[in-house]
Amino acid sequence: MYVGSMRVLFLVIGILLATGTRASAAEWGFSPGIKLSWTRGHGLTYGFEVSVVRLPDLLETHSGSLVKDLVHAGIEVITETYGIVFDVDTTFHSLTKMRVGGEWIGPFIGVESGPSLVFDRTGTHAALGLTLWGGYDFYPYYTHSFVLGAPDVGELGAYLKTPLLGFGEHGDADFDDDD
Repeated sequence: MYVGSMRVLFLVIGILLATGTRASAAEWGFSPGIKLSWTRGHGLTYGFEVSVVRLPDLLETHSGSLVKDLVHAGIEVITETYGIVFDVDTTFHSLTKMRVGGEWIGPFIGVESGPSLVFDRTGTHAALGLTLWGGYDFYPYYTHSFVLGAPDVGELGAYLKTPLLGFGEHGDADFDDDD
């Protein structure tokens, strides 16, 4: 089970890195966050998440038509915004989960999935986690972990995240178009 999970993990990371080489380093950003949730059968759960996300610079091209620019920006956000995520959460007495996964980000929504390790009272288990989320800075989410050799785990909660580094040509939030 563990070897299969590691293969999936390396495959996901390899695909993201291979597709990410087309983007310039300035389009990548670092976004840490904390999470608080309720896990079915285990209670209050808390942890952290760190993501490295490719976010296209939507201000770099101007066609002269506001409608064309909005359509182009929408297509870029939907097709070119993705990342790699690492998260850990725990109840500190009956359950701990760790996951590295790939993430697709749309306008105010997203999906993250990847191989996980689940540590509970019965041992260590491989799993595949799937997270659906929505929002901006404050993200309500639901994660379902398909656990091998143990009951599946469902988690409902919220992230509080913010981008820290990168995003944009100069790595800052300067939207001044005069330079």
